[in-house]
Amino acid sequence: MLKRLTGEDPSMHILALDLLTKEVFGITPGGEDTVSIPAITTDGRISFLPAGSLEEFHKLQQAISDRMTQQHPEARNAACIAVVAVNYVIANLKKSPYSYFIFAVLGSTKPMPELEQIYQLLTGLRKVGDKHWIEVEKFLGSEPRKSWINDVIEIWKQKLNWADYVERALALYQRSLPMEEGNEQE
Repeated sequence: MLKRLTGEDPSMHILALDLLTKEVFGITPGGEDTVSIPAITTDGRISFLPAGSLEEFHKLQQAISDRMTQQHPEARNAACIAVVAVNYVIANLKKSPYSYFIFAVLGSTKPMPELEQIYQLLTGLRKVGDKHWIEVEKFLGSEPRKSWINDVIEIWKQKLNWADYVERALALYQRSLPMEEGNEQE
């Protein structure tokens, strides 16, 4: 069985969304064959979450879009949409996907200019650790943005009961995996 590696709550990342289409934004850094999703997490830290091949990324985009439409039919016209996620790369499974995203979609009728600014900054990133990355991470890690990010993540974790949400999703994923000879699942 898949388990959390520590007793801590799972991280929560706010995925970058295209401001016009409200779809998850992905890049292929350095001309690689894999897509990464720019995201922000606590303390204004930036991460590029691996989303697999272009085909796998499009499947993830579609799954998020479907959930958005299902949970928030007005989402395309909502003032604010956020997609929060945690990503697990499951290396010990022979036929596992590149990674497994657990995500939730949040919608609001109230605009969140801070979140729109974060999206704009994240969608401008192309390379980990370059000058632009450093400037953006420094900006997002400074006050008052850092506190705003931490507060929003904490509120959303509580609202979604994030630790249980992730644990249930991992258990569901575990049950969906076919048993393989030599596939040791702890």
